[in-house]
Amino acid sequence: MARKTGQIIGRAPRTWMVRVYVGRDTETRKRKYLNKTIHGGLREAQAHLNRMLGERDLERNLDSSRQTLNQYLDRWIEVCAKPRLRAKSFKDYEGLLRRYVRPQLGMKPLVSVQAFDVQSLYCELLDRGLSARSIRYTHAVLRSALKQAVRWKLLLANPADSVDLPRHARRNVGVLSVEQSRRVSRDDVIGPSRQVNPGVHIILKYPPVVRQISGSRLQRLRGNQALRPHLGRDGAA
Repeated sequence: MARKTGQIIGRAPRTWMVRVYVGRDTETRKRKYLNKTIHGGLREAQAHLNRMLGERDLERNLDSSRQTLNQYLDRWIEVCAKPRLRAKSFKDYEGLLRRYVRPQLGMKPLVSVQAFDVQSLYCELLDRGLSARSIRYTHAVLRSALKQAVRWKLLLANPADSVDLPRHARRNVGVLSVEQSRRVSRDDVIGPSRQVNPGVHIILKYPPVVRQISGSRLQRLRGNQALRPHLGRDGAA
């Protein structure tokens, strides 16, 4: 095979070195090659060579094949994320990657991270009890990082674009009827200290309007001694 294109060199039984020309050194002007050891038959080595040549023709940086996801994230978080984020957001980004992404995917070569790996990570986090909301936040950070890798030609495509995210859990909603909202007097809402009682989200200016209250807030309403006579177990009058 032509020297400037690529080579397959036998090293041992079922062991091959795939060699791809990646240009010349800017200082010495010597030829540079990217070498990859492949274990298996000649067909596997040829397939790997063809894949590397295809990626080179698409101008992907083949040197990135040696870079792990952890190494890339270290660069991305400092070069891209830190300059544009506030201190708290930057700390959140680091925390999400450290807790949820790096332990499972960090040691994988960047170029070998597939959509299946990312999808499996999210499934594992969900099984561990992590909320869908936290998984979606983690996905947003990882997707942003891998999107930049595509821009830098370290990846051909963003694997995070091809995964399904967990659905948000629906929140139970309690509804105050028109009659029930009329029963709540100003004295019920504003206590002796002239402050609005916690958990009360009824706009007195529009008492006939049906107000929706989330399940957790409705529980707090039921715990209010002044409002308890007005609220049934299910939030009905």
